[in-house]
Amino acid sequence: MHPKDKGEKVEAAVLSSLVMRDIAVLTPFGENHRYDFVIEIDGSFYRLQCKTGRDEGDKIIFSTRSTGPSRTDLSTSDYDDDIDFFAVRTLTNDRVYLVSVDEASSNEMTLRTAPPGNNQSKGINWADEYTLERRLPQLSGA
Repeated sequence: MHPKDKGEKVEAAVLSSLVMRDIAVLTPFGENHRYDFVIEIDGSFYRLQCKTGRDEGDKIIFSTRSTGPSRTDLSTSDYDDDIDFFAVRTLTNDRVYLVSVDEASSNEMTLRTAPPGNNQSKGINWADEYTLERRLPQLSGA
């Protein structure tokens, strides 16, 4: 499947998940914006960048950078100051994960769905802590 098709499927799934939770979603006009959606919660606005996560067994991995054409080559850049959250979804799992840009790693981030084989617990980003169900109430102050 073409990467653009994957991205569009993830965007549609994220949009559906938000709308089904009665979240107001705004979409920017055109394609030259660093964010895909803006959500409004209790009068506050948050910019979201949708990312397709790679489901790798007990891990969901997603890129925290964008890649695009430059004058001579491809360039990558981070999203600092351009978005508030990554909205991450895989094509095999219907959960959406909301990760603050401030919490995200610099190139890619791993969300764990099960403990690693070595039973490490420090420095683990548990997927359950980033679900929409868990993060949205934190944004609304509920």
